[in-house]
Amino acid sequence: MEFFIYLIEHYSFYKNKNTSDVIKELKYGDIICNLISEVRGYKSLNNLSLKTPVKTLEITCNNNILEAIENSKLDLCATLFINNLIINNCKSDYTINKIELEIQD
Repeated sequence: MEFFIYLIEHYSFYKNKNTSDVIKELKYGDIICNLISEVRGYKSLNNLSLKTPVKTLEITCNNNILEAIENSKLDLCATLFINNLIINNCKSDYTINKIELEIQD
């Protein structure tokens, strides 16, 4: 039901796409949102501002997620204040290998 409400709200954008492409975009969009949540959670657990720059974020992911990250790289880096994004390829979904923050004294 939620999927169809989303499609109705964004009909003009999705009207010329087939259903499997839309589902794929939504699935990988959710994964990117989860990735953002994990990095923001890391900042919060360390009592840091969400605006604290990420010096390096290293991720290992499969080709589909890699493509989704590449398509949204500018937004991802701007949202998390990432200076250096390293993406390695693997067969599983994704793993965050390293979050290095620029902590200013």
